[in-house]
Amino acid sequence: MKIILLCLISACLAQAAHSICSYSTLTQDDRDSITNAHNNYRSILAKGQANLPNGQFAPPAANMYKVSYDCDLENIAQNYAEKCVFQHSSAGERDGAGENLFMSTGNIGNAAALQQSADAWWGELEQYGIAGFASNDTTFQSNMSSVGHFTQMAWANSTKIGCGVQWCPNNPMTIVVCNYKDAGNYINSPIYQVGNACASDSECTSVPQSTCDTSAGLCSSNYVPPCADNSPAYACNQWQAAGYCANTSPYYPYVAQQECRKTCASC
Repeated sequence: MKIILLCLISACLAQAAHSICSYSTLTQDDRDSITNAHNNYRSILAKGQANLPNGQFAPPAANMYKVSYDCDLENIAQNYAEKCVFQHSSAGERDGAGENLFMSTGNIGNAAALQQSADAWWGELEQYGIAGFASNDTTFQSNMSSVGHFTQMAWANSTKIGCGVQWCPNNPMTIVVCNYKDAGNYINSPIYQVGNACASDSECTSVPQSTCDTSAGLCSSNYVPPCADNSPAYACNQWQAAGYCANTSPYYPYVAQQECRKTCASC
């Protein structure tokens, strides 16, 4: 009998191009497959067609962006997958990236493993549901661990993904590791913005220079923000001295990824 297990955690990393995706055995078709799986599911959610257990649907999403593939994230994911340990990596190992894990006891190959992982992670929504969705509340809460893989896939601010796959014959299992930037699943933060799927470029407002894929109801942008601090220098220097720039700090998402990107050397 084949056994499938899942696991997840939160955190964040930097962008890279397909051209340096040279570490793992994944093919470009594999990378496109897992990227498309995420975007297909995000499109279903944006259009208000994501199933809940009671036959109803999750609230539709405005400002939902496509994910794109990131080779730095892939390299980290593949390095960890090759350890053949089905437990989460440390925050330092993944430089603060979000992390979803999947395991099957069969040697099912990369393509099947990637598709099954995406289907299993997203399937948590229909299997378990989210109570707040009935009132259009998409706030992530500490009691949502049963749907944590889904929420990471649906997290609106997670727009980069990179994955690794490894067959582990000594402890027979195929492991999938997917890392996300920016990390999701922060308590009391919104999973996504409730609203209508985009129908024009003007409705994609989260990132400058955005466009709307009207057929998918998803936004996209190639905009790269300047490497700068949003908070005053004295504040960033104090936070850096206090250790808030470290990816193990609970303040890392706010300080290093948002307010003090230049001081924390996170851009």
